[in-house]
Amino acid sequence: MNSHLYDFNKKVLSNVTMTVAKQEVTLTDDVYKEHLAYIHHTANDENEAPLVLLPHAHFMSMYGDRTRFKTGIPSVYAFRSLHQDFTLLLSPSPSQSIADDYTLTVEYFRRIPLVTENSILDVPQEVQTSLIYGAQKRMAIHIHADAAHPSVGALHELERDALSRLKQIDRHHPDTNKRFRLADHTLKGRRAFNAGEIYIRIK
Repeated sequence: MNSHLYDFNKKVLSNVTMTVAKQEVTLTDDVYKEHLAYIHHTANDENEAPLVLLPHAHFMSMYGDRTRFKTGIPSVYAFRSLHQDFTLLLSPSPSQSIADDYTLTVEYFRRIPLVTENSILDVPQEVQTSLIYGAQKRMAIHIHADAAHPSVGALHELERDALSRLKQIDRHHPDTNKRFRLADHTLKGRRAFNAGEIYIRIK
């Protein structure tokens, strides 16, 4: 279920404080996938341009030696580890004025929590079928210990058909204020996602 970026799992963490001359900012949620980060001027209630995301290894090779860079307005960020401490790194490190007058806003996709027997899927009704088939397929892989098992193949086809129906519903929906949209044709001009990744935008 975590294999797609569903927009109903996108979170916005705002008013995050930054520390003078410190690169690290620790988030408190279960981050699954980064999306967007920018600094916000609290007095003017205005957002600066989005920060540029770099892979952690690239960030460290370019900005890891703090002595090479003075403090200023952060323009680049990276996640140190999405699966451990959710620490976000900034460069340049915030100056005194930036730490005093700005806060950090981070948008990200949270990890879908563990589903138990009594869990209620907090997702649009149209999406539930594809999620259930996807979960059943992955459970079948675990039970049969064989991704090529006929039961796995049958559930894979059901999941694929359900996702195909979602695209058709989205494409032919008569309401201009659609209840949800698929990202592959509604995010023109926005930062591209990895090929094959689909998430759903709730309207």
